[in-house]
Amino acid sequence: MNIGFVISSHGYGHAARSCAVMEKLCRQIPDVHFLIFTRAPEWFFRDSLPESSFTYISAFTDVGMIQRSPFEEDIEATLSALKDHLPFNDYLIDPVADLLARKACRLVVCDISAAGILAAKKADIPAVLIENFTWDWIYDFYSRSHPQFEFFAAYLKDIYRKADCHIQAVPLTKRKTGAFRVPPISREPKHTRSQIRKLLNIPMNAPAVLISTGGIPVRHNFPDRLKKLNSVYFIVPHDVNEYRFEDNLIVLPHHSKFYHPDLVLSSDVVVCKSGYNTIAEAYRLSKPVVLVRRLSFPESPSIEQFVKNNFHCRMIDPQCFVEGGWIKQISGLFKFSFSEVDESRENGADKVCDIIGSL
Repeated sequence: MNIGFVISSHGYGHAARSCAVMEKLCRQIPDVHFLIFTRAPEWFFRDSLPESSFTYISAFTDVGMIQRSPFEEDIEATLSALKDHLPFNDYLIDPVADLLARKACRLVVCDISAAGILAAKKADIPAVLIENFTWDWIYDFYSRSHPQFEFFAAYLKDIYRKADCHIQAVPLTKRKTGAFRVPPISREPKHTRSQIRKLLNIPMNAPAVLISTGGIPVRHNFPDRLKKLNSVYFIVPHDVNEYRFEDNLIVLPHHSKFYHPDLVLSSDVVVCKSGYNTIAEAYRLSKPVVLVRRLSFPESPSIEQFVKNNFHCRMIDPQCFVEGGWIKQISGLFKFSFSEVDESRENGADKVCDIIGSL
């Protein structure tokens, strides 16, 4: 059974959410195969899924927002890219639709990619939209200060309405009438806490902190300050070529052999930006968080409110993160960490599979 997935390439959150759903479908449908259309890197899917379960097709799926850093959007660059790519041209949509039809895909799942919905419609295949926000809603927000976004918001809003099934994943930004609502969607760890700590050389009873900035490589300025807190181990994905151990620091390349949900499970506190993927994983694994607010991105308030309601947490701004001011705030959070998967917290991926099964 072939199923198409057309996934936004904005960061890794949409790819991670789609992988969580595909992972569950693999367990339910023995002969399922996925055609994955995206520009999120192929290695991300190889790390998450059985290699025989999918075919990766590098394809432009949306503009999203161009980022200057994990915490700052580039408005002018985004508008320029939107003018270059929207409305979507047939030369972009037709090859995707043709391949979906030739492979007799039963369904096309679109993680906020409007282009995927157009391709599914052209191939006469049902389209499922999964989102916690859509780009029309994001562009509506930015149109208050940059009216040029209004055209693109209206154009995409009309396409999103054409989805045959609409699924919204908590924490969501705006509740849509008629849409299914599911809990946070998260990939599951592949190893136990003790297994991954052994690989990371972290003693089982030592406090550990994961610092995660999502899909954008970052070179941090505060590692020397972390070394001074020598009773705590810090797992630091960094803009380096190979992983290394420096006193109490485990410095990892942007793409390492360690699976991100495993790193979350191995830690006691997660320091992260207010993005969907890491928050969903931290929620599933009951980890307290130090949340770096994204002050200008409209998705952030809904995630921040969700974190306040469901986590032991600290909220900081990007400057505090960059300068390392958050380091002194973590010690009070260690006692709230849960050491294994919290099965009482339902994974929204299971609900999505039930909805897809009903189609």
